[in-house]
Amino acid sequence: MTGSSEYQPPQNRSPQGQRLQDAWNHATTPVGLPELAWRPALAAQLSKSWPSAREEEWKYSPISQIQAYQWSPVADEVRFELPEGVEACRMSAVSGSVLDRVKSLMNIPPAHRFNAMAWIMDQDVWVIRVPRGLSPSAPLRVFAPRGSEGSWSCAAWILLVEAEAHLSVVEYYGPQASATSWGARFFLESGSAVEHLRVQSAASDSWGFAESIALVGENARYVQTQISSGGKMCREDAVVRLQGRGAEAHLDAVFMARQEQVLDHRTNIDHEVGDTQSHQLYKGLLADSARGIFNGRILIRRGAVGANAAQLSQNLLLSPQAEINTKPELQIDADDVKAAHGAAVGQLDAEHLFYLQSRGISEEKAKEVLLLGFALEALRGLRDPELLKIGNSQIEAEANLMLRTRKSEALASESSRSGKLP
Repeated sequence: MTGSSEYQPPQNRSPQGQRLQDAWNHATTPVGLPELAWRPALAAQLSKSWPSAREEEWKYSPISQIQAYQWSPVADEVRFELPEGVEACRMSAVSGSVLDRVKSLMNIPPAHRFNAMAWIMDQDVWVIRVPRGLSPSAPLRVFAPRGSEGSWSCAAWILLVEAEAHLSVVEYYGPQASATSWGARFFLESGSAVEHLRVQSAASDSWGFAESIALVGENARYVQTQISSGGKMCREDAVVRLQGRGAEAHLDAVFMARQEQVLDHRTNIDHEVGDTQSHQLYKGLLADSARGIFNGRILIRRGAVGANAAQLSQNLLLSPQAEINTKPELQIDADDVKAAHGAAVGQLDAEHLFYLQSRGISEEKAKEVLLLGFALEALRGLRDPELLKIGNSQIEAEANLMLRTRKSEALASESSRSGKLP
């Protein structure tokens, strides 16, 4: 079934908006699934004028700038390195209980129209299955498409982790040209565990929209750690539904932006039942004229007695022009629960710098120590040594790049004032 019946006459359509609309209208429902309930509403969104920062959903975002381009949406390929015992097939090949779980994942609406493009364009996504009780020693490695000039790359994948199975996942995402819509959906059965490290390293002139959705069952544990450092503007939405007692989620991230980058992170954690836990730590390192955005929503539903939710946003501004916009949202509809949130914004501590320098450490090295101490805390939820090694390497490389860039700019400014070449 095609989506042609969803077409709405364009209103103030930009060429880029028209290309997305045309691609949507020609796309069919993903193979093996009934019509998706969320599709008409998002199609109506797409048919309207382009979103702007005046909308709460896109506040502080330069989303209107994409209208200047004319990128054509295309379905792109995902590459996997599977550990032993982990299975992969296309969605069209699944059946029985596996298909039921895929349907439950696909019925959840994407956060916005650009995330939806990943699932609309990729008609037959890969489904990765971890059989019951399996605990591979090596991580699953997932490589999102890198995109190509003039194309809006769209791709997605699904992970099903059966009861008592454990898996580590390293996901590399970041368009190197134009724009990308990227989606991942996870189903964790009872007693299972997933450690998920997502590394975002897009090219400086590219745009990225990524989403992860996890359904977490009884006594299951989902850990997601994001390291985000690339792109002209990249937005990442993380949705978790805690659906069984004893379920827990840990969402941690560090985003490191320079120049005029905009890195936007949104979380939505739903405590559907009681005796569930969620913990969030989002840390921003912002230099030059970069902007960070964090919006964290927690819902504790009626009857979810014993739920425990904690959220913390911490940010360091490394220049007077850098900016952070952070907004917690808590909706608590149950009694006898714990819920806490906090946000902090500051600069490198002068006293800490002085203390380190008084111990014979150079100013540059002291700043590196403080930056790394701040950023590496985002890896607190990871236990897998391989994921920790990758995470440490990524954060150290980006923190050093930030310091080198700032040192070069300071030298250039000093030389300019003195009339000498650097």
